[in-house]
Amino acid sequence: MLTQSARTIGKGLIETGLAAEYLAKRTAPSPLLPKSEYRLFSTAFHYGVAGNVNFDLDWRGALVAYLEDGTRDTDWGDLFVSTKLMLLSETSSQPAIGIRSIVKLPNTSSVPYRLGSNQMDFSINALLSRDFGLVDFWLNIGFNIIGDPLTNNNQNDTYSGSTVAIIQAAPNLNFFLEVYGVTGYHDDDDKLLIRGGAVTNLIGLTWNVFGSVRPLGSNRDFGASFEASQDWSLGVAVFKEIRIHD
Repeated sequence: MLTQSARTIGKGLIETGLAAEYLAKRTAPSPLLPKSEYRLFSTAFHYGVAGNVNFDLDWRGALVAYLEDGTRDTDWGDLFVSTKLMLLSETSSQPAIGIRSIVKLPNTSSVPYRLGSNQMDFSINALLSRDFGLVDFWLNIGFNIIGDPLTNNNQNDTYSGSTVAIIQAAPNLNFFLEVYGVTGYHDDDDKLLIRGGAVTNLIGLTWNVFGSVRPLGSNRDFGASFEASQDWSLGVAVFKEIRIHD
């Protein structure tokens, strides 16, 4: 899920996992930009530094992209370093409220196929979570500073918002429906994604099968290919929670 819970995982806990995703556009935005992309061995490492603080590392993994003519390009994905602080824990009368700051380290190249931006980006998000029993509701509102790979000392400031409802369908099965949107000052900034999937626990692991469609916005991105610009995507992720100390 792109939307984050305001809750943290807890002191002394590690949540780690692997994911793979395929993202596609009906047509490439230009002959020089990819039409599809695989993200393989995407990795997450989330550590509960304190009861209300997470330190998170999320890596895009290996990228394999294809152009309209079948040309293939590969690269290593960007690394996202973030800190989440839960300001207020959830009670019967109030939601959990938190804040999350994210720095993108520019590991992915922009030349020749714009798989990345070669720029360090920064985001800050306000987080809200409320559990209504069979439905867990999360809301994020964010501000993003995105570096321009084509012009030195230039940036794009965008605003993002997302919400997700996680529905308990059975004791060991949840479904989620997510809406993610972004807007900014450039012509191609406006995007809307609808995402959904299923989450279950099996053999001691948490499995997440998910997909997305983009009903609004263009298939072009400001910084890198496939930043909410895919027409559709499919993916799978598996997570494990490990306690290392109390």
